[in-house]
Amino acid sequence: GMAEYVSDEGNATGKIIGLQIKSGESYFNEKDDYFKFYFDKKHREYWETFPIPLILLLHNPITNQIYYVDVRHYFRNPKNLDKKYIEVDKLN
Repeated sequence: GMAEYVSDEGNATGKIIGLQIKSGESYFNEKDDYFKFYFDKKHREYWETFPIPLILLLHNPITNQIYYVDVRHYFRNPKNLDKKYIEVDKLN
């Protein structure tokens, strides 16, 4: 999906972000401080080249909580180059 920022006056700004939303218990494999979100190679290639900011949202239907991470920023970190998953911090 996509979301557009609307000013306090209710005007569309043209500032858009992409949203990748996933919901389900299977996305919540617990680690100490984060959840692991596994992805396919084709998704990574698509997300890395996405022309606008892209936020991954993980929805837990049991707790009704949502966690997020900036996907493009995550992939720009050299320590994440070889990972097959995205770490979604529990504080986000």
